[in-house]
Amino acid sequence: MRNRHLPEPLGVLLSRAARLAEREFEASFEGTGGSRSWWGILRSLSDGHAETQSDLAQQLGLTGATLVHHLDLLEAAGMVARQRNPVNRRLQTVSLTPDGLALFQRLLGQVLAFDTRMRRRLTPETEAALRAGLAAIEAALTGLD
Repeated sequence: MRNRHLPEPLGVLLSRAARLAEREFEASFEGTGGSRSWWGILRSLSDGHAETQSDLAQQLGLTGATLVHHLDLLEAAGMVARQRNPVNRRLQTVSLTPDGLALFQRLLGQVLAFDTRMRRRLTPETEAALRAGLAAIEAALTGLD
């Protein structure tokens, strides 16, 4: 028996919206020479917050093996360069090449267009409330509050 008065659980709504956003975000990269995964790596490298493979993996929430797979592809395409750290040979530094920076700029245009599309029906107040609500949910689920 279905209860028509029971609102959809928030987790279900959030999960459905997240899956749709992820699918559409990935589709926005079609024909660009990039992907959602590449975007995350290039963005992290472009803003200087990650220099080593382990920094990147932690920042992006990827396993080492998954990150290495993407870095191998990016390096083969000439988008990133990896070098052993001279002080600690176990660490590899990762940097954008000029071609990688150019790809980042192209993908940035796609990301901004997607973001505009996603926010087109949100007022500034609704967007601010959504950001605050999502931060509160993340804090609650990670035990930060």
